[in-house]
Amino acid sequence: VSSSVNLKELSGGEGEQVHLAVRLALAELLAGGRAQLVLLDDVLTATDQARMDRLLAYLQSRSETLQVVVLTCHPERFQSLGDKAKWIALDSKV
Repeated sequence: VSSSVNLKELSGGEGEQVHLAVRLALAELLAGGRAQLVLLDDVLTATDQARMDRLLAYLQSRSETLQVVVLTCHPERFQSLGDKAKWIALDSKV
């Protein structure tokens, strides 16, 4: 049985996940199998760590075709990537 859900009925984390899933699906579709850049700005700030870890595993699995750049004020959320990611810390005293 299929039913639809209004996005306004979702929690903050669920809404973030839906929006990101759509963005990633569009990125892959537009990439057409070629390597492409995906830029994410403080994505999934309301998502719990278990779901965040699943997202990071997905991004790692797609690393051959998607280069992902994440701008964040919460680098601890991405620590599970370890040395699989390149980290650039910007000075906050601008």
